[in-house]
Amino acid sequence: AQALADRHDTCWVPEYGRERWVEQGGQLSLTDLIDIGRTQIAREDAEHLAAHRWLFCDTSPLTTLGYAGWMWNQQPPALVEMAQRPYHLAVLCSPDVAFVQDGTRQNEAFRQAQHAWYLAQLRAFGCPWITVTGDVAQRVEQVDQALSLWLQVSARSAASNAV
Repeated sequence: AQALADRHDTCWVPEYGRERWVEQGGQLSLTDLIDIGRTQIAREDAEHLAAHRWLFCDTSPLTTLGYAGWMWNQQPPALVEMAQRPYHLAVLCSPDVAFVQDGTRQNEAFRQAQHAWYLAQLRAFGCPWITVTGDVAQRVEQVDQALSLWLQVSARSAASNAV
């Protein structure tokens, strides 16, 4: 998200869940996750006002919903609702880069299961999305291509609605 924001000279919203995780020494409750979802949305809304054309978000409440399920086997209605927040485009990063354990991450099998869950959720919610692969530069290029296409489609739609 930061690389995309730098490239497009705009704002980005970091992952609040990671910040909260660090602040609380890795000890989160289900209530914390609901607050994380709300805070993430509030930060997105605040940064949206300063963004130039695009606002890139490092995560969404969909991730927080996932962790509610993975950690507590629950999907609180408030998080389900937040996870359905509309975005112009969701970008799912493929787990094709080497797994790096930083002391907080689960194993490779969990990462693969997460990816499959995200795919299923994006399909179910009907949000426009792409999967990107490769290193950061390759992923940025793939997002740029998708955004260019989105702009073309939007322009054609606007032109046809003007008639």
